[in-house]
Amino acid sequence: MTLLQARTTKVVLSKALFLSGVLSLVPCGFAADITLGNPSFQIPPVVGIHDPCEGTGCFFSAARIPDWANNPATSGQLIPSVSGAGRILDSFAPDDGNTSAFTNGSTISQLVRPTVQEDVRYTLTVEIGHRNDGVLAGTADLLVSGRHSMETVDATGTDPGPGHWGTFTASFVGNSTNVGDDITIQLNRNAGACVAGVAGCQGNFDSVRLTATPVTAAAPEPATLGLMVLGLLAGIGFAGRKRRN
Repeated sequence: MTLLQARTTKVVLSKALFLSGVLSLVPCGFAADITLGNPSFQIPPVVGIHDPCEGTGCFFSAARIPDWANNPATSGQLIPSVSGAGRILDSFAPDDGNTSAFTNGSTISQLVRPTVQEDVRYTLTVEIGHRNDGVLAGTADLLVSGRHSMETVDATGTDPGPGHWGTFTASFVGNSTNVGDDITIQLNRNAGACVAGVAGCQGNFDSVRLTATPVTAAAPEPATLGLMVLGLLAGIGFAGRKRRN
């Protein structure tokens, strides 16, 4: 190998390594939690949770929920019974204490900050309980409202069946039509799901979470990256041969 060929090979390898390093740094979106007040409803109300309800160990409080806006006449916090014949649910919400929120008709809501930013995906997740003595009546949504827009994004998920909790999700991407608008989390009861004479037509909620993820161009697949590297190497090699000639 001549000195010129050795130098050309060294340059090719150096540029290939540099390219692989740059491609490995292609940015991708990462989710960041938006701070919510009392997201798992573990902060007790001022009046305390003291009123007994159906089943052993079941207590509730129809009162103001700390950090949330709600009608205390028809909603509040609940420690459901999870054992015995009269249990409301078979378990507490996954990994989130024993207190949840309930509504018998009114909306439980929280206005969050920051406001909508462009090219950011906002994703709400919430656990909704299906009472053993009723139907899955809870619903959740994100309300986007302000000077630019008024939009409601409903959370979707699968009915977990009586006694269980299911994860429901709502998502939207900020754009030029809603940038700067407010984001409100709303927890509701679907009156249309209620059946006459059924006691457990109640919305039950826990483990509320809202994340923000920048929307970025997708990183190339590994096969595409390989073709890009080979193409660059071929171009560098051709240029080197051209200089030698």
